[in-house]
Amino acid sequence: MSSYRWSIAMGAALAALSLCPASAFAADYCVDRDGCDPTSTFGVGGLQAALDAAAAASGSDRVLVGAGVYGGAFSYLAPDPVSIVGVGIGQTALAGTVGGRDALLLRSRASSVIDMSITAAASGARGLTLDGTARRLALSSAPGAQGTRPLTLSSGADVREVSVVQADPASGAVFAEGSATFTDSTISGGSEAVGFSGAGTVLTLSRLEMRSGRGVSGDSGRASVSDSLIDLGSTPNGVGLLAATGPGSVAIDASRVTIAGAGAGGQTGLRALAGSAPGRDASIALRDSVIAGPPVPIHRFATSGTANVSTDWSNYSSAGVVDAGAGSLIESNHGLSAPTFVAPAAGDYRPRFDSSLIDAGDPLLIRGVIDLLRFPRPVDGNGDSAVRGDPGAYEYQRAPPSAAAAAPPPATAGVAHQFSGSGVDPDGDPLAFSWSFGDGASGTGPTPVHSYSAAGTYTATLTVTDPTGRAASVSVTVVVSAAPAPAPTPTPTPTPGPTPPGSGGPATPGGPSAPGSPSLPGTPAPPGEPPAPPAKPVVGDPAAPDGRARDREAPVLSALRVARRGRVASFRLSEAATVELVFTRRASGRVLRRRIVISAAAGRVSVRLTRGPKALSGRFVLAVIATDSAGNASKAARVKFRAPRRA
Repeated sequence: MSSYRWSIAMGAALAALSLCPASAFAADYCVDRDGCDPTSTFGVGGLQAALDAAAAASGSDRVLVGAGVYGGAFSYLAPDPVSIVGVGIGQTALAGTVGGRDALLLRSRASSVIDMSITAAASGARGLTLDGTARRLALSSAPGAQGTRPLTLSSGADVREVSVVQADPASGAVFAEGSATFTDSTISGGSEAVGFSGAGTVLTLSRLEMRSGRGVSGDSGRASVSDSLIDLGSTPNGVGLLAATGPGSVAIDASRVTIAGAGAGGQTGLRALAGSAPGRDASIALRDSVIAGPPVPIHRFATSGTANVSTDWSNYSSAGVVDAGAGSLIESNHGLSAPTFVAPAAGDYRPRFDSSLIDAGDPLLIRGVIDLLRFPRPVDGNGDSAVRGDPGAYEYQRAPPSAAAAAPPPATAGVAHQFSGSGVDPDGDPLAFSWSFGDGASGTGPTPVHSYSAAGTYTATLTVTDPTGRAASVSVTVVVSAAPAPAPTPTPTPTPGPTPPGSGGPATPGGPSAPGSPSLPGTPAPPGEPPAPPAKPVVGDPAAPDGRARDREAPVLSALRVARRGRVASFRLSEAATVELVFTRRASGRVLRRRIVISAAAGRVSVRLTRGPKALSGRFVLAVIATDSAGNASKAARVKFRAPRRA
């Protein structure tokens, strides 16, 4: 799931801000970038010189920074505003390579920095410290760098649409040392997402996606958090909201916040601790929110001063709550149900279509609020015609899905054709796919297979439906052509095989002179007998007189043997053929006038050699020849055998 969704209107407004014409500024200074007067153009190493030139001039100036990596420690401290504009995230990059200093220090409330990446590259370095405005930035610390801080907010800072990644697990990602606004952004990694301090600090946080070991923590001052996600993941001892007194009293007000975790040991939803000195109080107010996962949803404790926690229209388990010391825990409209989410294992904590959170929030929530994904709230999520919000960072929209289907290629009648469709549900609901193929048949799933029985033009329609019954359809046209007519198969003319000398002329298969009969093909071979030879290919002869392909390959006869005391002969054939069996006495070499002629299929063949009173006896040589329908004769196969005289 996308971390957050930019609104079209805000995107257009910010694009206009970064592309203001040069006439809106007193002067432009270019760093490794075209478009400026030669006297105001600086090379790759001239970023600080350009900032100094803008500081020395009066009025509002602009510093245009080209693509590339600019290492060092850069600063602008003049009261006159400056707009520092890069080419884009990942193209213009500032790297803080000096420990204890900032990659960019911008001490001017009317100044801004836009469209670039800023990295705390060295241990002890900071990324961006500003009093002004920041838009469309990627802030990070370099892997292996320790004691870094990607973003520091000073009084007057206004930060939107940035991503902050802290690679050092022992350091915080963002710290506010004065009153500031931070919204529509993502924070990941580090020991905590946002920390704040200072008696006069008033920090406003909204629509933040925070995935860190600790969400928002402060030791003095006040912070408000709304429409935000705090995902502790599997971090042991992680805390969603922490108000612990330090130099002074501290307060956190949270509305429509989802605090989630994998349930690791020591995880706490919110913790209010008072103990630094008498008169210093810690308080947390939770409204219209959700705590799911941390074994300790609330921990209130005071040793000096007071610790106060209040909840209203919020959902969390009552098990594991710690309530001790001076102060109070006040719970109103407490929801106890176990909420269900779209995909919590993947970090997607939107309420699922069957979640108990839907329409379970504060009934007095006014219209015009937007959730973490910039969707409107409240809406009628359960379809009962009553508009009511959902507790937590996300509002279930009960929005219809969208469907798409790929244009199918031409199909052929009788041939299976695969369709391809997809669907997207704004709420993350699972979708059911159903198809109507236009010929009365139907199918299911995103990629069904269907074959049309007749040629024509058909309209196939895909319908995707979510669990609430909301549906969307899309149609595609399928052009089906007739199947090609099969090519005629030539009928071969059988050719009789040669007649052995002394046989008395050709014999009729199955007649009195042919007592044997073949077995059915596919009969298993006796143990130790080799497998049948492979079926031969047909060799075409384009020059054949009748224009047909001619078979020039003779059949293969193998594995000839005689068993059952001379009564049964068996062999294997590579193809169907007419088979002639001829007997010769071993002593005299005389050819018997009786022979056996059969028609046999490819495979293993068994032939009975004796029938009735004409039983064989003595020593014999059996010769077998196979002739296929094209007149091709096999090599003669021979075997010696002895048939004992019957009693």
